Formats: sequence, C-alpha cells, structure tokens
Amino acid sequence: MPKPQLLDQFLNHYACPTCEFQWYDVWDCGVNMTCPRCGLRAIEPTQSIQLPKGGVDELAIWQGEFEHLTENFSLGDSSDEES
Repeated sequence: MPKPQLLDQFLNHYACPTCEFQWYDVWDCGVNMTCPRCGLRAIEPTQSIQLPKGGVDELAIWQGEFEHLTENFSLGDSSDEES
C-alpha cells in the first residue's frame, strides 16, 4: 500500500485591522480568516512560515514548542484586554 502524500502546512500569523487582535493558525495555504475577537471577515495572513514536512501538532504551537519558527514574526500585543 503506498504511503499517503504529506500536505504542505503553513503557520500563518494574522492581525485584525479593526480590533488589533493577533493570532496564529496552521493551514495548508495562506487562507483568509475571520477575527475571533470582533468577527471581521477576510483577514489575510500578515506572514506565513512553511512548516517541515510531516506536519505539526497545533497544540504544541500554543505551548511554545515552535518559538524558533516564529522569532521573526512581529507580534506586538495579542492579549484579549481592551485598551
């Protein structure tokens, strides 16, 4: 039985221009997203990093396991607190 093809995966960084909330998500492309805070739609990724073949555990990203992949991202404040 042939091995399944591994899809490319990208760690995408998003920044909402309305409420300034910032977040990451993993997709197989640079897909547009909806802001989880204010609901603004069609936000393009500000940056994408292609992840190594073999995929990545999304939970590990949130636990800081991939900090070395994101050290070039300009994150600013991504807290949920209102200014």
